[in-house]
Amino acid sequence: MASTDSAVSTEGHPLVGAWLLVEADDPDRPPSLVAFTSDGIYQQADFDGTASYGSWEATGPSSAAMTFIQQFPGDDGEFGGSTMIRASIEVNPDGQSFTADYTIEMGGDEGAPAGEYGPGAVSATRIAVEPMGTPAVRWRNSSAPSMKVPAQCRRPPADTTGVGNTHSDRSIESRDSRSRPDSAERNDL
Repeated sequence: MASTDSAVSTEGHPLVGAWLLVEADDPDRPPSLVAFTSDGIYQQADFDGTASYGSWEATGPSSAAMTFIQQFPGDDGEFGGSTMIRASIEVNPDGQSFTADYTIEMGGDEGAPAGEYGPGAVSATRIAVEPMGTPAVRWRNSSAPSMKVPAQCRRPPADTTGVGNTHSDRSIESRDSRSRPDSAERNDL
């Protein structure tokens, strides 16, 4: 993205921060997590694991222009292509939301003819810092069967053997089992 000499500083701009971004034409699609840094970097993570990166610059006290690239895999798992997205953004006066119009440039690798498509529209809501809540259920040693804790948030099980092995690796378990008399009865792996 070419920078202009008349660009407004991104320092202190109301766009800086983290946002939940929703497609105007597809409000049922899970939102994207996006971030605008004060040094002009844009990052986006989508629910399917797709990541996008680009640059943004202020064009006014509450407006900005942005360009970013999104890569995606092909059906065979190899590189499938990329798209370039260009957007014009306007932050609302309260600083807690913004709207943007955008176009997508396709190179022809995506199964669609090469060219610029659009315009599309998105809206976003700022992810604000909130105080930690009071837990309703304690994760560790919880007996709440309906609790769905994301895998990345789960803690390893507590060590109840006294041996110190909390791994599920069979080679480690078999090595430890030689020194434990109850190993013949263990089949929790």
